[in-house]
Amino acid sequence: MNTQQHGLPQSRTRVYVVALKKAYIKNGATFEWSTPFEKIPSMQNLLDDRSESDGKAGCLPCKRGAEGNRARVKDAYAEAKTAGLDPTKDLICIDFHSSKKFATWRLDVLPCVTRRRAMTCGYWNSVRGRPFSLHELARSQGFREASVADCFRVGLCK
Repeated sequence: MNTQQHGLPQSRTRVYVVALKKAYIKNGATFEWSTPFEKIPSMQNLLDDRSESDGKAGCLPCKRGAEGNRARVKDAYAEAKTAGLDPTKDLICIDFHSSKKFATWRLDVLPCVTRRRAMTCGYWNSVRGRPFSLHELARSQGFREASVADCFRVGLCK
């Protein structure tokens, strides 16, 4: 199963194993998987309102001590453009704190959100020219009106 097929704009593939006791089956117990959504929800709908902290659409992370991060964002923009996308208009979600080997990006869907990446704001938002905020990451996990305190409480950040 993948979370993006069940209402969250995040690519998080998981395997679930379900077991039923024989006694329950004898009593008529059954199990049904939930039906996947036909339309994947958009990460655009979970973004914070525009603010002065937003950068220019399609810009790169600042240069201070983050040349690898800039390179991963540049690479993702180049790949997206090759795929016919425009990072200034199409929301490219980039895991830019990963190593080059594991760097990944998705169109309008976050890569699998981890606590470590959330703590370091390690996901880049191409249309806002900045990392995703903790609030946006919490919303992508299913917390609609999450506060930063909620992020800490549920373990999204430390």
